[in-house]
Amino acid sequence: TITSDAAIGAAVVELWVELNLTYGAVLYVSDAYGIGYAEAVLVAAEEHNLKNTTEAQLVVKTFPFDAESDEQIQRAVESLKNWEPTNNTGCAKGEGRNPDRRDYGCSVNN
Repeated sequence: TITSDAAIGAAVVELWVELNLTYGAVLYVSDAYGIGYAEAVLVAAEEHNLKNTTEAQLVVKTFPFDAESDEQIQRAVESLKNWEPTNNTGCAKGEGRNPDRRDYGCSVNN
């Protein structure tokens, strides 16, 4: 049996929380499997943040790339290396998934 993306996403977020991380990043191949994984991590982070409103919120940023493109892989890694959270969501202004509330992640298209 293959573990579901939701279970893997929850496990990743649980590990980050146990390590007392505030920010997490997901580099993923922009195919059906990678997108499903990245989305599962974002959803798990949102669920964690909604349940734990008095604790520091976990911010997750995603960095997709095409597996066939060395240039896209390099750009995704460089984007991660250069990421500097700029507000309480960790997203640059206007990047958030839901600008009307405290966000849980943002996505960067490389």
